[in-house]
Amino acid sequence: EMDWAYTEGVLMAHKILLKAVEDGYTKFISVGGDGMANEVLNVIMNNDLADKVTLGILPMGTSNEIHIAYNIPLKYEDALKVLLGGKVIRAPIGKITGDFPTGTHYVLNHTDVGLSSLTAISATNGVKWLKGEIKYYIYALKNIVRFKENTGSIKVDGELILNDNGEPFEKF
Repeated sequence: EMDWAYTEGVLMAHKILLKAVEDGYTKFISVGGDGMANEVLNVIMNNDLADKVTLGILPMGTSNEIHIAYNIPLKYEDALKVLLGGKVIRAPIGKITGDFPTGTHYVLNHTDVGLSSLTAISATNGVKWLKGEIKYYIYALKNIVRFKENTGSIKVDGELILNDNGEPFEKF
């Protein structure tokens, strides 16, 4: 038995998820691509809900790299079988601070360091007459060109990760 709520714009998942938690819901399924999954993840992490809710993801977006990384079938019927099977994994989550409008940004063990989320936001707020994958690719390129180089370090479980020279990674 499920209830449904649809986002109607960028960052709508925030209001929907927080209201659902207030109403007692603890299990959520993000239906979309990497941008939607990361948007829902950021609501969970930025509101200290990680130990209170379970997130499932169903691949229905343009970019489904997260689904591939976690061996979630891309055919939605097969992905639903996995979700309904009740298998739960504790996923590693990356925390990134830098060139993001919201400050801290979280990602699901994902190599694009948040570019898919920025691209999804840009494409949603961008020109309305451009549609489909071409729109996504144009905004992805635009965000890659405009993305600032960030200085930082990589930590895993609080431990600083060093490069081959024994020094912290510094440029991303």
